[in-house]
Amino acid sequence: MMRILALTSLIFFLSFKFSFSQQKELPAERGIYIRTNPFSFLEIDAGVMLGVRYQWNKKFSATIDPTFIFFSPYYGADDYNSRPLGIKIRADVRYHFNKLPTDQKRYFIAPEFHYKYRTVDRTTTFGINCINQNCAYYMEDTYREIKTELGGSIKMGVDVPVDKRERLSIELYGGLG
Repeated sequence: MMRILALTSLIFFLSFKFSFSQQKELPAERGIYIRTNPFSFLEIDAGVMLGVRYQWNKKFSATIDPTFIFFSPYYGADDYNSRPLGIKIRADVRYHFNKLPTDQKRYFIAPEFHYKYRTVDRTTTFGINCINQNCAYYMEDTYREIKTELGGSIKMGVDVPVDKRERLSIELYGGLG
């Protein structure tokens, strides 16, 4: 009697695992999405960012966000001739958590890679043949400052759709790097 009860219980529980009923077919979440940051002109090395996100399944996607740097809104009055020029690249691989049935927000976690190369031509005054801060003469000259950054971070964020068809969304994230 116990064997029959155990066997029927096992069949009963396995039937839930392998059986299915009619379900609403969800659209495949694969595709290529264009990304931009409308506030990229406010960063210290500002420019235009136009990126791409490739979603290969429900859980994983990859993004690459290149930025062409061509100005900075924060240089002082003495940097009137400084015009930065360079490129910034951010790339990450994201793990997306499941959507809650009542919520359209998509939460994610991602390790991020960051690379920046920027040059600035600067003009300054140099002292020549200086001994104890007494210089024989001074010369004004231009030199090129090169800044290279390489780094990484871990970030968590949320992707919030703005329209009903989920074609436009806002992304908010924060992290450590």
